[in-house]
Amino acid sequence: GRESPLSATMSGSGEPRDGAQGSGSTAQKAQEHLNQAMSSMKDNMRAMAERDSQLDSLQARTQDLQGASAAFGAEARRLQEHYSWQRYRMYMIVGMLCSWVIVSIFFKKYLIPWVIGSLVVVAVVLLGRAYLATQGNSESLASRGEGVELTRSPQPPLE
Repeated sequence: GRESPLSATMSGSGEPRDGAQGSGSTAQKAQEHLNQAMSSMKDNMRAMAERDSQLDSLQARTQDLQGASAAFGAEARRLQEHYSWQRYRMYMIVGMLCSWVIVSIFFKKYLIPWVIGSLVVVAVVLLGRAYLATQGNSESLASRGEGVELTRSPQPPLE
């Protein structure tokens, strides 16, 4: 009898006997599948390259954000210390003035030595704090390996 188009193609006789399209059609279909697979693979490789580029960009932005976050934290700590010290200075001044008033009311003959002594104590405290602040800044810069401070926005002076 008659052979099917598939068996005719598999036997290698070329065209099937019943007139249907044969091995040329199968080779063409295989080529189309191959072209589709190649096209799909190229698209996937392009998409993968784009994702890689986006990941690199995201990683760079993440590192920038981490740096900005660390700088923000350091600046926040510095400002907190500054304003705490400012509050302590206010307490010292108020305490010193209150002690002057008390000494002037109850111990008038000791007022001048008391004022001079309290001013010397306050001056020593302020100079000691300024010295410790400069030592702390130079040690922190040295521990981070920085020799030059990065530019920043204007800051209130540390006194």
